[in-house]
Amino acid sequence: MADKAFVLAEMSWPEVKEALKTVEVAIIPTGSNEQHGPNIAESSDIALATAGARNLARRLYPRAILAPSLPFGVSPHHMRFPGTISLRPETFIEVLRDVVGSLQKHGLQKFFILNGHGGNMATLNVITWKLRQELGVKVAYALHWPSPTLVDKYQRSPRIGHACEIETSLAMHLTPNIAKTEALAKGQMLGPAFSGGMDAKTNDIITANYFDEVTANGALGDATYASAEAGKEMAREIEDRLTTHLEQFLAA
Repeated sequence: MADKAFVLAEMSWPEVKEALKTVEVAIIPTGSNEQHGPNIAESSDIALATAGARNLARRLYPRAILAPSLPFGVSPHHMRFPGTISLRPETFIEVLRDVVGSLQKHGLQKFFILNGHGGNMATLNVITWKLRQELGVKVAYALHWPSPTLVDKYQRSPRIGHACEIETSLAMHLTPNIAKTEALAKGQMLGPAFSGGMDAKTNDIITANYFDEVTANGALGDATYASAEAGKEMAREIEDRLTTHLEQFLAA
């Protein structure tokens, strides 16, 4: 991995102007500020997406520039836990539209959104089409999440996807400062299974459940099985896979 990366927020305008001579894509991290049980700080989703996006910008240097992160997402299902901040889908769409529109005026026509929050995915599907139709730009997006093969390797509990052994392992490796290793706990599962459209294996009916109806402590899975070593393998796999996809995106 190269040491250099174009990081817009850390550059002066003359530096950005010079970088745009080679930059072909802007990488925009999206996530949320929402509860992650006792296991991870509330910044988890945006922190992980930002760390992963910076690594992608390094790999793709000098063809990519890392745009500032959008720290808030669509998180109404977490609002019953203190600290969560949620945007309306309309707000999320309009902010992303303005960010992309601004960067387009500087000459960029391709954008990749690296998303750290599953609750944003439906809205991202809408915004990518709106941006293509209204601005004529090309947009791709992906969830910062390991492949099913690695999920199967490290999953130790029936229901994962939030502050679980997978996400906590990624945090331990990529952003160890936000992992609450002294307080790791298993998800305290309640009534209905969480159906957010995140688990392709179950093909669940999707319902609008608040998270405190699903888990008393805000976590799924069992973070006591998490490890930085597992997180390292998962992060590398995510970055390898997304680098390949982005190279194909740039070549199209």
